[in-house]
Amino acid sequence: MATTKSGLKLLAHTILLAYETTEYRRAWERDEQAGSFERVVERSLLVEEAGFDGVFFGDAPSVLRATLATSGAFPFEPFTLLSALAARTTRLGFIGTIATQYNDPYNVARRFASLDQISGGRSGWNAVTGFYGERNFGFDDIISPADRYRRAEEFVDVVKKLWTSWKPGYLAPDAEQGLFYDVDKIENVEHRGEFFSVEGPLNIPPSPQGHPVVVQAGGSENGLELAGRHGELIYTAAPTFEHGVQQVATYRDKAEANGRDRHSIKIVPGLYAYIGATHEEALANRAATVTDRELLNGLALVALEYDGFELDGLDLDHVLRPEDLPSREEILASARRTSRALLYLEFATRPGATLRSFLTEVVTGTGHTNIVGSYDEVADELERWHAADAADGFVLMGTNSLQEFLDEIVPRLEAKGIYDRRPDLTTFRSRLDLPEVGAHVQTVGAPA
Repeated sequence: MATTKSGLKLLAHTILLAYETTEYRRAWERDEQAGSFERVVERSLLVEEAGFDGVFFGDAPSVLRATLATSGAFPFEPFTLLSALAARTTRLGFIGTIATQYNDPYNVARRFASLDQISGGRSGWNAVTGFYGERNFGFDDIISPADRYRRAEEFVDVVKKLWTSWKPGYLAPDAEQGLFYDVDKIENVEHRGEFFSVEGPLNIPPSPQGHPVVVQAGGSENGLELAGRHGELIYTAAPTFEHGVQQVATYRDKAEANGRDRHSIKIVPGLYAYIGATHEEALANRAATVTDRELLNGLALVALEYDGFELDGLDLDHVLRPEDLPSREEILASARRTSRALLYLEFATRPGATLRSFLTEVVTGTGHTNIVGSYDEVADELERWHAADAADGFVLMGTNSLQEFLDEIVPRLEAKGIYDRRPDLTTFRSRLDLPEVGAHVQTVGAPA
């Protein structure tokens, strides 16, 4: 059966909301409000008014020394910030990144269910395995990818069991005794597995959207399998249109192989948009973010993913050679995140690639979709991705002007008929056009 494609989804990354431009590494030096909670609130309200569907909070529970000096520190952890934002907004969904390796299922299920209640059904969990910060949690070294993902698979399964432990009909009104819970509709999960033993049930009832949206962001083979089984919203890095088309098809195939409707999931690449009234102006805006100093700072971003790129001390105009780079096999053998490092290797092995061209790709997009053009050109390109099923939407991670994006790009998308602000939809699941799940919070009426 043919499925009508829903409208373009737009989300904003918290880094974009905290800083004025993609050159956030320098923003805090000249703007005392950059990175503040009030700045994040102010800009969250802007994107909500423009019809954005949600906010994405990427997180790693550690100090990343390689980038700290130039990037500064983002002074929030997910639940604290997103709960506070939920109280100041009415329609935005909130995705928090929480690692399975450093937590336990009951507490994660409880915290997201609580955020879902506070927000009226607007939370989502970006379920990652965790590949930074292991020594902050008692691990001498990072666990192998295979073991991390085995644990993650069981972890997500338990969390979903807890979220659905309250069955429809759990709230039973009684004319004589008032309200009470039908305890037979609140079931223990009785999970006994390789990593976890959880009795349940969860001690928090469902929200208006049933349970939080499950978000997945893994690009490795293990990550693809986890997304195929559990992911509802998939956050990807797709540097080109061709990457986007291939990735969407792969994720939909994985979902279908797990007995799911291939169109029941939504795929949203990260997006950096350099815009201007003309193409030349957009190019100039992008160039302003790639000074030589910024490019050299990009070496730390590369090392963050994989430390086998031998680039220190090279001139920016040096043409990259095979001996400067790791092999694909070496990257795949790493215990850390491989998908982003493989994208960086692809950038570095393009014909004639120099250190400058390579680091420009890294600094201005970090492996994500990077679109440069006039307002019309950018809107046309977003339409092309959406129409060709290269993306269901995007997570806006950086742009030279958020206000210009909202004032110029969003109205053009609306005029094309592919984007709708839909202020009447207030749960995250409804805004993303995702299927309903589990029990919903019940309204109380007269007993039958």
